[in-house]
Amino acid sequence: MIPPPKLDDRNFNDIVEEAISMNPRYAPEWTNHNPSDPGITLIELAAWMTDLLIYRLNQVPDKNYVAFLNLLGIKLRAPRAARALVRFSLVEGTVKQRVPRSTQISTPQATEENTVTFETSRDVVVCAARPDRCFSYFSNSYSENSRFIDPAPGTAAAPFEVFAGAQRIDRFLYLSDPRLGNAGEASLLRVFLGAPEHGGRDLARFLEWEYWEGTRWKELEPALIEIDRGEIAFLGPLRFEPTPVHHIEGLWMRGRLAEIPESEKDTEIDTIRVRVEVVGEGLLPTHAYANLDNNAFLTLDLGKNIYPFGKEPKVDCILYLACDELLGTADAYITIEMLLADSSVIPRPNPSEQLVLAFEYWDGKRWRHLGRSAPRGALPGSGDELGFHDDTKAMSQSGTVSFRRPKDMEALEINGQSKRWVRVRIEKGDYGEQGTYTLENDKWVFKDDRQLRPPALRSMTFRYREDYRDVKHALSFNDFQFTDVTEVARTEYTIFQPFQSKAEESPALYLGFVSKPPSDMLGIYFALDEELGLGSLPTDEAEVATTELDKYETMRRLSWESGQRVVWEYWDARDWRTLSVNDETQGFTSSGFVFFNASDDWVVSSKFTEERFWLRARLEQGGYVKPPRVRMVVTNAIDAFNQETIADEILGSSDGSPLQQFKFLRSPLLEDEVIEVRERHCWGDESAWLWQPDGRLTHYILWWTKNQRWEVRAAIPVLPLMRDRREAQGPLTLASSSNGAKPCGGAP
Repeated sequence: MIPPPKLDDRNFNDIVEEAISMNPRYAPEWTNHNPSDPGITLIELAAWMTDLLIYRLNQVPDKNYVAFLNLLGIKLRAPRAARALVRFSLVEGTVKQRVPRSTQISTPQATEENTVTFETSRDVVVCAARPDRCFSYFSNSYSENSRFIDPAPGTAAAPFEVFAGAQRIDRFLYLSDPRLGNAGEASLLRVFLGAPEHGGRDLARFLEWEYWEGTRWKELEPALIEIDRGEIAFLGPLRFEPTPVHHIEGLWMRGRLAEIPESEKDTEIDTIRVRVEVVGEGLLPTHAYANLDNNAFLTLDLGKNIYPFGKEPKVDCILYLACDELLGTADAYITIEMLLADSSVIPRPNPSEQLVLAFEYWDGKRWRHLGRSAPRGALPGSGDELGFHDDTKAMSQSGTVSFRRPKDMEALEINGQSKRWVRVRIEKGDYGEQGTYTLENDKWVFKDDRQLRPPALRSMTFRYREDYRDVKHALSFNDFQFTDVTEVARTEYTIFQPFQSKAEESPALYLGFVSKPPSDMLGIYFALDEELGLGSLPTDEAEVATTELDKYETMRRLSWESGQRVVWEYWDARDWRTLSVNDETQGFTSSGFVFFNASDDWVVSSKFTEERFWLRARLEQGGYVKPPRVRMVVTNAIDAFNQETIADEILGSSDGSPLQQFKFLRSPLLEDEVIEVRERHCWGDESAWLWQPDGRLTHYILWWTKNQRWEVRAAIPVLPLMRDRREAQGPLTLASSSNGAKPCGGAP
């Protein structure tokens, strides 16, 4: 129970301090305020007596409180029925159903005494089209509040602010390309965002980059290397995993606009391109085999010195190399670094002048040349179109072999492994010959004119580089909407803006309907966490009886209406259009219904990545003393009261005597009652006349409602009926000649 307020909450000390504080104004010469001063003693005596009076005043019974409030012009509210919110559900297969006013709803049937009956206060349309999404949006941030729509009993959560967002609305640039999968060990992923020179910040380094690694978006750390303007580089390994983005499956990375730049020109883009290269120590071949003259495949141990053609190389001895990560991209620049073994351990190779090494690849039908190399370097002819270059001079020295990976390179099964292979074959020549013993002058002489010294390698690594090329897919993401910018990003000298901010001008609450609501009056109930007091609009129930209070309430209403407005809008495929509503929440300042009639041109739109029929409430002007907070949003509901409507109850007939009384059969009587009186004399409008089928005028019908007076044609005010609302039985008293025209005899 709320404790009754005190009429005066001051205590003894408060009264003493208040009296002393007034001394400088009324007795400035009194400067000694010590407790020993006689004047202070008199103040304390007066304060003690006043404290006794305040104590007795605060013991005034409730009846006196009511009397005092009446003197101030504040009246008690009339008795009213208990109110409840009733929500209806449709049976399966039903799309819409109207529930008329005064429909009775009762608690489960037990005994007659325990059954509680409520009546709906107005018509309600129950339909299958109801909102299932609710978002609050303000200042580039949003909150999803869908769980507050029609919550199950007992699942109440902390209320949400109508016009407030908790999460930042991010804006992204999404890039996808199969080549991102090559960003493995020792790789360097480069992204180039070509942009016009405005002298502002470099957009590529202005974004915060992430990539999808299978379970989450993982942050990318920029590589600390020297790069050009418009570039950003990331060191591998980067384990990209495929994921769908806007219904497109692929390997994705994205750049997030961390903050809005000062100028929109700082985020303009001309072209978007990426490339991957392998730097540093490079990658070891995933498979390396030596195929000697006996057609046996020997697996080479790349962790030690190896003989790629064996220790006695001959024509058609072959070295097979595969590197899964690097040979998968057509037109990529492949570099194979070959370092000879230490010459103090293994002598340097001794190639013949006729030696030719053929570097080849499989095109699906046959082996084709990547290029040919001899001790004097790469041979002209085949392989020129692939940019073949050999610094090793047919493996006679340490160096690199480089070429562009052919587009028609296909996989082939070698030694049980289906890979894209680079093979190095001794086409002719050798690396020396074994020494032999010859008989000269009856002596065996060992001759080793061309000493056999095959190439031995201590390391063999692949490096990879590709040209900047357009990405396969480029998407921009703004305000929960994807836009495909792939084509415009591929077209040079076509500047576009990937980060188009569409921030709302005002805070807004969004409701998303799965299907279009019918063109009928629908209601949505908003249960607020608390009434907003002075920030709310005064209600019609605030009864005041003084000019001052009436003026105060009027000024407060005008101040609200001129300083604050919530506008309800829907999307018509081109713009947000104002929707006419009956807002009983009075701008989210009190719990109540918002009734609206769905417009015919309301169409689906995408918001918060959801395709819905969106309805929004936008705070167009004004503000709140405290932000409104909603506990729940209820659909297909209406308010019901613990009352029963009695129709066509006959109270009796007048015998023509003054102050005649009739009693109602049921009590207490609630507001909005209507009493019908049939008169033989005309007291009202002709529309209330009753005519017989033969054309004879027999009766006039007059209606009486609360606080209503009738006007006769002579403009004489008449109050023909009186009733005391305070009595439980609610008697109806007919007028006398002194206070109005009494009904004539026989008037029912």
